[in-house]
Amino acid sequence: MKLIDAHTHVFEQLCGFGPRGELRPIGGGKARWANGDEIEMIPPGLGERSFTADTLAALLRENHVERAVLLQGSFYGFQNEYVLESARRYPDLFVPAATCDPFCKEAEYLLHRFIHEKGFRIVKFETSSGGGLMGYHDDFRIDGDVFRESFEMIAEAGATLVLDIGSPGMPSFQPEAVAKIA
Repeated sequence: MKLIDAHTHVFEQLCGFGPRGELRPIGGGKARWANGDEIEMIPPGLGERSFTADTLAALLRENHVERAVLLQGSFYGFQNEYVLESARRYPDLFVPAATCDPFCKEAEYLLHRFIHEKGFRIVKFETSSGGGLMGYHDDFRIDGDVFRESFEMIAEAGATLVLDIGSPGMPSFQPEAVAKIA
């Protein structure tokens, strides 16, 4: 039986952002939010300040996983270049997914570049209220105007859209919007 991990992360340098401000590594696999809260980000023995492609590749092979999708989000900090480099280094193991903040003034240009110049075939938007876009932007409709052009570009390119909408009870949890987008 083939084992595929459809939700993995790598980060060359943790530089996240969310509702508690920036998230920076402090060593020992831990990180500190700008508000002073500390969290464990990396399990012991797997990295001090980063979780590299080499570390993930070894872990996946140890567990007989044949393929893995490298997803991203603001929680770790956008890592488009590193994710793409990682997939090029391990082309038979990793499938890269791009991301950007659709509120960014150049979001459409960036997305076009990622899909058409860099060759990403998957785009993920972490919209969740906890660790995603709705954690540091005012609440928004996932099926609203902010994403419309991005979703159209992804569809026209035949790329795959991945959404993380969070959990029930969060303003970002909008399964009806996902159904409408689909």
